[in-house]
Amino acid sequence: MKRIAVVGGGVIGYSTAIRLAERGHRVTLISGQEPLETTSATAAAYWAPYWIGQYDHRWASDTLKVLQQLAHEPGTGVKLTPAEEWLDAAGAKELDEELDEAYWWRHLPGIDWSRGPVREPRSMTLPGTSTPIEFVERVQFETPVARMPDYLAYLRRRFLELPGSEVRAGWVESLAGLLDSEGFDLVINCTGWQAKHAVAEEREGPESMRLLAGYVLRMPQIPGQPLITMHRGPFHDTPLYMVPRSGSEEDMICGGTAILTEPAPPARDLLRGDEAIFEQILARCVAFEPRLAGQQPLQKLVGLRPVRKAVRLEPDPREPRIIHHYGHGGSGLTLSWGSADAVVRIVDETAPGGL
Repeated sequence: MKRIAVVGGGVIGYSTAIRLAERGHRVTLISGQEPLETTSATAAAYWAPYWIGQYDHRWASDTLKVLQQLAHEPGTGVKLTPAEEWLDAAGAKELDEELDEAYWWRHLPGIDWSRGPVREPRSMTLPGTSTPIEFVERVQFETPVARMPDYLAYLRRRFLELPGSEVRAGWVESLAGLLDSEGFDLVINCTGWQAKHAVAEEREGPESMRLLAGYVLRMPQIPGQPLITMHRGPFHDTPLYMVPRSGSEEDMICGGTAILTEPAPPARDLLRGDEAIFEQILARCVAFEPRLAGQQPLQKLVGLRPVRKAVRLEPDPREPRIIHHYGHGGSGLTLSWGSADAVVRIVDETAPGGL
């Protein structure tokens, strides 16, 4: 069994640390942020591949099975939730062209995916425009939703209950330094968007990571509101979503944006956000769901999605005792358990003295 440092305290870091500790390794999770300060904590966090490059579909399907199980356990913050995607004519055409790529998972057990015409007319007019968007089709499915403050607390508890597990607060200046000065056998780099600063090859070049700023509002929950997601047709560049959550509190995450952020802010700076963008998000959500009118946001949040051409999950070519595990885009929850299992497989193949 190995002494392993997992760097990063978001959903990827904790899922990876749990899986390694369950294999009997002595695992120290190191993070300069508390779980509620991470990008994971701001996420709407429902299972569905989103804003992501290339990845192993098995990671998503394996994670779905785990989340479906957790939805039946108290205290996890996970709940199975009905979801809908509304499509105008342009969005329906776009979906026709990418159906097998976008919804490859539509036949997985428990998803109950369906697509059909809108039976009663429904439209909305985006703020600043005069032409209504006429919806012609609706996609429906069921998916796990995690109320991330509750879910991250659950992951932390589950990790610390495992023998040999510990959490250490602090920023890691050098991944290799954990090997050289502290004697860890392996370091798993789950730093997410902060890999832009921690990994030299992510700072520039065609293969480097892009950071997309995601603005969201935490709103009071509307009774009976399904999960709404729209990112095709007129919503292609500016998605609209409303994600009801259950757990220690009933609330709803409304979004969103995908704003390219370059250069990246320093890793320790808190993103404050642009007030006008939050106002635009609320106005767009009210245009679709008038029951939100007059409701005041409970919280305004900004997170950074680490987007690459492909999720990076591999040993470092210069120091194979460092295993990179980041770049999950907007699909951290969706891929978390499956890609953590992939890390375990790499570690299992490691010889006693190193890779």
